[in-house]
Amino acid sequence: MAVAAIVVATNLEADESQISETRRALANQSYPADFVVLAESIQAGLADLAAQFPDVTIDWIWPLSAGMQPVEGALAGLLEATEKSPSATWVVPKLVRKGNEREIEEYGLTVTRAWNPISPVSAELDQAQHDDKEDFLAATLLGSLIRTDALREAGFGPRKSNDLTNDFRLAIWMRLSGHRVHAAPNARVAVSSASVGHAAKTPLQLRKTQIELFASYTNPLFALLGGLLAPVAAVVYSLWLVLVKRPERIPSTLAAGFWWFGTSFAIVARRPKLSSAQRSGLKSLRVLFATREDIQRSIRAKVEQPAAIAEAETEASEQSAGFLASGGFWYMLLLAAVSWQLWPKDVAVSGGAALPLGDSLAQLFSHAGASWQRSGFGIAAPSDPFAWVLFALGLVTFWAPSFSVTLLLFLAKPLAFASAWRLLSLVTRRRGLITVGALAFAFWPALGAAAQQGRVGTVLALILLPLFVFTLSRILQFGSSPRRSVQAWTWVGTSALLAAVISASAPSLTPLLAVVILLLAIYRFKRIGYLIWLPVPLLVVWIPFGWYVAVGQAQPLALLTDPGAPMGAPKLSFLQILLGAGDSTLFAPWSGYLGAVILAIALFATLTRRSWTAMLLWLALLAAVASAWVFNNVCFIQQQLPGSSTAESANLGSPYALAGLAGLIAAVLLVIALDSAPKALFGLGASLSLLATASIAALFFLQSSSLSWGDGTSMPALVLAQAQQNPNTTVLELEPQPSTTDLQVAAATLVPGSGLHLQDVSTAYAAALSKVSKTDPRYGQLGQLAADLISANGTDVDKGLKKFGIDYLLVPNSGSAAMLGASLDTVSQLEPVGVTDFGRLYRVKSSKVTHRGTPWEWSITKQVQVAVLALFALLAIPTRRRAGAGSGSGQEDFDAFEAEFEGEGN
Repeated sequence: MAVAAIVVATNLEADESQISETRRALANQSYPADFVVLAESIQAGLADLAAQFPDVTIDWIWPLSAGMQPVEGALAGLLEATEKSPSATWVVPKLVRKGNEREIEEYGLTVTRAWNPISPVSAELDQAQHDDKEDFLAATLLGSLIRTDALREAGFGPRKSNDLTNDFRLAIWMRLSGHRVHAAPNARVAVSSASVGHAAKTPLQLRKTQIELFASYTNPLFALLGGLLAPVAAVVYSLWLVLVKRPERIPSTLAAGFWWFGTSFAIVARRPKLSSAQRSGLKSLRVLFATREDIQRSIRAKVEQPAAIAEAETEASEQSAGFLASGGFWYMLLLAAVSWQLWPKDVAVSGGAALPLGDSLAQLFSHAGASWQRSGFGIAAPSDPFAWVLFALGLVTFWAPSFSVTLLLFLAKPLAFASAWRLLSLVTRRRGLITVGALAFAFWPALGAAAQQGRVGTVLALILLPLFVFTLSRILQFGSSPRRSVQAWTWVGTSALLAAVISASAPSLTPLLAVVILLLAIYRFKRIGYLIWLPVPLLVVWIPFGWYVAVGQAQPLALLTDPGAPMGAPKLSFLQILLGAGDSTLFAPWSGYLGAVILAIALFATLTRRSWTAMLLWLALLAAVASAWVFNNVCFIQQQLPGSSTAESANLGSPYALAGLAGLIAAVLLVIALDSAPKALFGLGASLSLLATASIAALFFLQSSSLSWGDGTSMPALVLAQAQQNPNTTVLELEPQPSTTDLQVAAATLVPGSGLHLQDVSTAYAAALSKVSKTDPRYGQLGQLAADLISANGTDVDKGLKKFGIDYLLVPNSGSAAMLGASLDTVSQLEPVGVTDFGRLYRVKSSKVTHRGTPWEWSITKQVQVAVLALFALLAIPTRRRAGAGSGSGQEDFDAFEAEFEGEGN
């Protein structure tokens, strides 16, 4: 019985060292091969053997890839298997890892019910647990012992499919022809990891193999139909991959789907020619298909990594238990009690920068990502990114969207505490110290001032900022005890959405955070594959708006304007911002003491073992304070109200978001300083921090709020009733300018009949107003109409009222309301309705009012934004997987389903 070894090397010069390794291993065999040839392929090797040894009958060939190292006794083990099973024509060794012959890389191949190829044994220590196997469905040809007469009978030769597909087809043909693909547990061939077989194939190659096998052994009509539907199925399945946190498989899934669509007829044409008897024998092969145990073992070996899963789940449970054990819930209740002045007295809150939201989620969604702004006479401009944030807030209390804003302001301190606690748990494991740092951030004056002034965006950004830093640290593998997380893609999805929300809510944070992320990406370049996805949602919602404002309107500074109702900010000194940026209330001077104590203790962080980290954090803190000071000294142009025909107002930028960022950094530095302090100094520092925090809590408790609460309506009931029937109902608000008794100088504002809401405020419209008011004559005509109405000079105003589609006039309650009302009472085209809670109301008598049409609310921009945000939301949904072999729960079915259709190791 003659055995010939064929060493396959596609590049003889480049593979010279690997060829030498294989030749040495062949020479050291206890039972050496009779002949050894070097060839570029197995087919070429067979031809060389026939040419060199024409009179010798070669019974078996042993093809080996250059670099393979058969362990001593490998060929003897293969031949031993042939003696035990004479019907075996394909004998399969264990492919083991080079340098560790006890670790199995591959031992036979099989497929799932969907013809997905998997390696049932991979990355396992060989403890003879698989030595009872006798038959395989298929195996990698390289390294196996093959009987030459069976090869000739199978018509072995070059094929257009990849090697893995050809190996499966050859093995299946042999089994259908009465041969056996037999196991040789005593034979080992050492290979480099991912060098041959299943592990060496790219995800796309594995997908193609699955498709070709499916087309080869199923009804050809099914194969053609599958190819026709493949692109749609690939897109739908890509959404599933996002949900199960395998987005890296999406490119191969889409590529394979479109490849199948384009080559479906060619794939069917390459089907192996089988006799009717062989076709009928296909069902008998199903006993060799992958079992559930095979699938789960494959998942655990190639994807799951049970130890990492258990570690990640333990970490999450420890953090949750630590928060509750440290009294976190009771601290949150205490913080809520301290915030009594922000208690939701009704559904909606207004005042300062706050306005009620729309009555329904449909209204919020129509404004998010819109390309048309209804302010004034309407303008083709992208909506603010903050509109998406408002829609997300509305989802929290979907039955009453405005209530989410009311709750947010009331729970600002408790939520900020919990968020900071999660971040600080990465800095130290001392729960009491974490609580001290979290309380310091919760009572940082900037957060309190933002909540008191109704700055919804700033409050939300400061609450989410610690969570963003936490998720970013998980991606970068930072922390006091770094752990390997199997939920990396969940962190990516969460971080990306948090970055978009924070940037949209507090635009002033965007430049500084972008620089920090860029520096971290350079520092942790090996994680760049994850980090590059973080800015995607942010860019998608910002690019249309940013291009319009910065390029189209040449007002780049307007991009940094805080969202919300226009509101100026007090001008603060650098020291005031450094100490927390308290507002201008009676207790503002005292609020700086908390910042002074925290910063004084934080200085000692530079003397600890984490001094370099502390110094970098101090640089970031000073950069945040400096940026806030510069921002506070820049004037931003904002309209007074959406739709106003009057002049614009210049407001100072708000420093509270950047000052809050500085406060978060100060809390981290505080924890670092106290964590490394001696016991006596630790007690002193913690006591001083708590004392300063308690004093600020007392001052905050005594403060009163300038905000007001109501049911969210900002229009009289009569107007709201008509607006429900006709969304185009329009109200003209007339109000004298402040500090004047001259009724000729009045603000004329067009307001929707449903009232003015927070989502109606448009920075894009404000940036364009100076140009639009000069180029659009309607603004001047509206001002003239207001003057004619106020003067009651007998001028016919009916034409102007019809032109602008005005249904009602409203004179808000003010000192001059009675005087202005007396003037309007003489206008014949107006019918006085009466004095309402919102002012004096007049109805336009004309019944033939021409209303403005409502533009189509969907656009390509909005569709892209919805798609991207939805994908990242799916990515952010946590997916838990169990490390064990399964306990008969639905998790087993999930794992089996995933391996069945995704492809193990893809």
